[in-house]
Amino acid sequence: MKKIILFVSALAMAATSMAQVTVASKNGDFKLRVLGRTNLDAGFNVATSDENIGYHNGVSIDDTRLGVSASFDEKWSAKFEIKYADGAISFTDVFVGYDFNQHHALKVGNFWQPFGTKILGSLGYKFIENATVDAALDFDARRIGLAYYYTSDRFNATVGIFSDGKLSSKKADLIDQGYSGSAKLIARPVLQSDDNGKVQQVFHVGLASAYTSSKAKVGINGKNPVTFGKAKTFVNTASFDPENTVRGELELLYINRRFYGEARYQIESLNVHASKNNGNGQNYLAYGAFAQVGYLLIGEQQNYNKKTALAAAASPKSLELLARVDYLSLDHDDYVFGQQTDFTLGLNYYFNKYLNFRLNYIYATINGDREHGVANNDYHTIQGRLQFSF
Repeated sequence: MKKIILFVSALAMAATSMAQVTVASKNGDFKLRVLGRTNLDAGFNVATSDENIGYHNGVSIDDTRLGVSASFDEKWSAKFEIKYADGAISFTDVFVGYDFNQHHALKVGNFWQPFGTKILGSLGYKFIENATVDAALDFDARRIGLAYYYTSDRFNATVGIFSDGKLSSKKADLIDQGYSGSAKLIARPVLQSDDNGKVQQVFHVGLASAYTSSKAKVGINGKNPVTFGKAKTFVNTASFDPENTVRGELELLYINRRFYGEARYQIESLNVHASKNNGNGQNYLAYGAFAQVGYLLIGEQQNYNKKTALAAAASPKSLELLARVDYLSLDHDDYVFGQQTDFTLGLNYYFNKYLNFRLNYIYATINGDREHGVANNDYHTIQGRLQFSF
């Protein structure tokens, strides 16, 4: 409890008196910046059937973070960040990077693998939460590893090797770790920028793959995409003990001034060995997709980060209207675990570079198996988030 009190007190002091504080050495070869954020969330759920499946209503202060980023000797960078969520303190980003030049870079430490949209972090999400399929089939946490990055006007390429152990795991759980390898390629056939280098229009196509030799049991689940209360699992698989896991992803992204559009298709294949799964050696495949669009009702230009090849949050004083549909299927051959489809409308307003407000309405339909989640049902959710970051 003392650690929690000290952490929250430090964050409060930083938020009130050190917004975007940067400390630099006299000759400028070392810079240190204080980072932080906190989310104030509220939400309300309504079920469309009489079945009580544990909906949650209320408010919470979710995922509060504090950290520092540093740059030194021109080519080196580092980041250290911790978070307080669900009554516990844990590490998030802990890494060191080295830029050989404007095209080539390395990163080593604890960070997201190059797959899915979680690499954006909640500051860059268009919606309050990422799509259900992305949350279900993406990696569930950052991993310790080494990655290489290539960036140019027309291409981004990333390849990395990671441990399957989590930084927050107990020492006893880190003895026999698996590993994973990830790769991602982005091509930009359309790229138009203004005289200052700011992207005005872009179309990119991306492919990503990942191989995991996991030492742990694997279960895939779809949840209600909320941050308040405890997320309810609507569809989920049995627990598998696979020899390995293979993931694949195709992505399309287009930005033209006020308009933004993005679509992704993802698969996750489990190589199941009969000796480890009660004699059932049938391999398992889960898949899904999501598409989302946005338009600035107020504001002139959607933002795009060429280095990360990701859409970025809109500029201050912008009002953004959003819509998204995503689908997750956990049925494959003789495995019948269910499907989930979500429809989401969003409205974002960016007061300034430190403060924004997001409002989401979600309608979800569940075609599930009561034994592995929730039977057929629908639900409605309204949730809001006031996010402060520095």
